[in-house]
Amino acid sequence: MTTEAFVSAMEHASGLDLSQFRLWYEQAGTPKLTARGTYDAEVARYTLTVAQQCPSTPDQDQKKPFHIPLATALFDRSGQAMKTTIGAQTDPKHEHMLSLCQQEQQFVFEGVVKEPVVSLLRRFSAPVELESDLSDDELAILMAHDDDPFNRWDAGQRLSSTEVLRAFEAAVEGNSFSLDERFAVAFENTLRHDFDDRSFQAYALALPDHTHLSQITPIIEPDRLHQARKTVKLILATRFTADFEALYHRFEATGTDQTNCINSGQRALRNTCLSYLMALEQPEFTRLASHQLHAADNMTDALAALTLLACSPYPERTAALAHFFDRWHDYPLVMDKWFRVQATADLPGTLGHVKALTSHDLFQLENPNKVFSLLGAFAHANPLHFHQVDGQGYAFISEYILKLDHTNPQVAARLLSAFNLWRRYNRDRQEMMREQLEHIQAQPALSKDVSEIIDRILS
Repeated sequence: MTTEAFVSAMEHASGLDLSQFRLWYEQAGTPKLTARGTYDAEVARYTLTVAQQCPSTPDQDQKKPFHIPLATALFDRSGQAMKTTIGAQTDPKHEHMLSLCQQEQQFVFEGVVKEPVVSLLRRFSAPVELESDLSDDELAILMAHDDDPFNRWDAGQRLSSTEVLRAFEAAVEGNSFSLDERFAVAFENTLRHDFDDRSFQAYALALPDHTHLSQITPIIEPDRLHQARKTVKLILATRFTADFEALYHRFEATGTDQTNCINSGQRALRNTCLSYLMALEQPEFTRLASHQLHAADNMTDALAALTLLACSPYPERTAALAHFFDRWHDYPLVMDKWFRVQATADLPGTLGHVKALTSHDLFQLENPNKVFSLLGAFAHANPLHFHQVDGQGYAFISEYILKLDHTNPQVAARLLSAFNLWRRYNRDRQEMMREQLEHIQAQPALSKDVSEIIDRILS
């Protein structure tokens, strides 16, 4: 089916004119929306102003406005859903599908009897970037009460990102840090709510990862970002220990060997709770993770426990890795996971441990899966140790890029991409990364795969 046939079918089924919608197939780039709202209590009216803009791309300097479906709903300040009307509508509705077709457009909601909080782009109704004027108070309301899972998750990610960055700034300035109570209350609501979809609850409780956090900081400082995230997680784990423990045990024996959405969601939630409990670094929860590993009858639970134990400072770590190895050493793909959890551990001495694993009997440099599970995981998924302040992580990966370039340049090029963002780090790290990149670039008979990428990175 062609895109033209697809859009025509949608027009026929909906009765809508989608001629402008075809611009999604004709114009490159991601539209960026800016949304601003004003409330007039005297006439019970909320006016939403939305503007769209799409950056220039090669061969397309000026872009026409897209037809953007924007699912929108309003909530009051207590989190209750509000029913409103727009335009000629007579029956109030909670959610409205707005059609943004102009460069800037206003949408007027009537019957808004209380000051609202707007929930925009519900269900991710369009592939756009959205910038709104929502305050932290309003984000906390959406995080605690929005009935759209995507927006509830997104509000939580935005608030928790703010908390991690606040912890980061407090550490830089030498100040103490405490959680914003609005975030803590919204987190508590998410933790204690009886969701039908437990997998969503697991996602909603998880803190943003390093990749996301590094995108919203002007200069990436991996060690401080890691510590800031760890600080926020520890405070949450300490404050809600009883809740995490109760929720973990609630789903402890719910047919974990079954493969269906309900059970997989419960497993995801249990393992999220266990990750918070393990952040406390208390022996009782280390034993809990060890018990889960030994009793697990599915790979999800076993691997989740192993991943957490691999970051534990207690003796159970060594026993867990040995147990997993003894159970699965005849299964190469499972052993890839065994290598990966060790390569991504945040414990001191991880670089030395990864170096030692390159001599392990099951590690094969000529096997791409093994390279990606150990060296690739270290370079791409362990920012704390790859970017350690002495530069040894860079030198280690640089050495293996050159070794691999002679036998498998495609794999070497994949490893090299770990240096892509070198200019976004502080000056010391930039200099150390550039030194390794120039060292690689200066080697004779460098493969085309590696040569092209390194020229692009350094250009």
